[in-house]
Amino acid sequence: MNVKRIYIKQICALIVMFILLSHAAIVFEHFLPLAIFFSAARYLCFICVAVVYLKQPKFSWFEGLWLIFFVWLLLTTILGRGVVAHVIGSAIDLSILMMMFNIYRDDLQILLKAILVVLSFYIYLNFLLLIKYPLGIWIDPISLNGYYLLSGNYNGMGARFICAMTTNLILIRYNKNVFYRFNFILLIVISFGSALIVGSMTTLASMLILLILWMCAKSKQHKKVVIAFFILYIVVQIVVVFTLSDLSNSKLVVYIVQNIMHKNLTFTSRSFLWANSADLIAQSPFLGYGFQDKVWNALHMNGPGAHNFVYTILLYGGFPLLILFISIIIYSIRRAYHSGETDNVLSYIFMGTNVLFFMMIFEYYTFFLIAYMILLINFYPEIRRNGIENG
Repeated sequence: MNVKRIYIKQICALIVMFILLSHAAIVFEHFLPLAIFFSAARYLCFICVAVVYLKQPKFSWFEGLWLIFFVWLLLTTILGRGVVAHVIGSAIDLSILMMMFNIYRDDLQILLKAILVVLSFYIYLNFLLLIKYPLGIWIDPISLNGYYLLSGNYNGMGARFICAMTTNLILIRYNKNVFYRFNFILLIVISFGSALIVGSMTTLASMLILLILWMCAKSKQHKKVVIAFFILYIVVQIVVVFTLSDLSNSKLVVYIVQNIMHKNLTFTSRSFLWANSADLIAQSPFLGYGFQDKVWNALHMNGPGAHNFVYTILLYGGFPLLILFISIIIYSIRRAYHSGETDNVLSYIFMGTNVLFFMMIFEYYTFFLIAYMILLINFYPEIRRNGIENG
């Protein structure tokens, strides 16, 4: 590939990712002109990217499962009289990202660099705004909660940090450029600093766990570490959320929740939202209720939402939607492992994804970021091959 063509591909990737991530991962709710601009620009991106993609379309079970996923979600949202526009918008965002991964299939280093640059830019900009506006760029007049550029609510910042650091770590593994090492260190410092300023103990604890896991990924037992942490996630999800067990009998749990996470044993009333979610799901286990707005959640759940990823998916589309999502993950994992040789980069990605899901025991982040981490798993064979060829 000649130098001119490489520059063109780099510029195109940067422009598309800047527009896409500015809409999908950043909150411009109180900056209406910017919100309208990026929303409109991403539709233009969709058309342009689709034209290029359709010249050499690549369609596998991965894309097919995502298509079925969003068709089912759209159906349940229509039946539940929910917010159809949001479902369509999310489908467009994810379609652009998947098409870009396929278009850059043989040059994924270029795409990952573009994603890292954009995410890093917004993380650093958000930190500067935090210094000036530590309580939030704007304050909700009703709840009096502060809202931020990077995620709106302060608890959402951690998902952006994990996506950026995971992408950076992949690039470090396959590149000798000192910029990636410097940026990784800076990302860690800024991410921890941001979490300390807003007081997100969930983000602090999760990032600390992730860094420890990544250090373990350098050992020969990294696959066992991945499996062990996944089992821990399943256990916590079942014991804390599904069964709503009484945790007060465990002194260790009480200490971690109250002294480290600075939450009460209801996890700041999340247990009530989980109980309400379980009741709603029992009434409509097959269809769910589709994507609903804050008003519907307030009326039916007495809160802003389920505050748990599994319950959120079940509320969106019942058990069929959850089964589809699990199928997407299983397909991606099988594809990653059946590609031939693997290295610890796959464990890096698994650990980042697992910590993100661990955080979503107590939160729910924008679906775009969740899908991005799954895309990294699915396209790991191409990431590794491209990295070795260009490293």
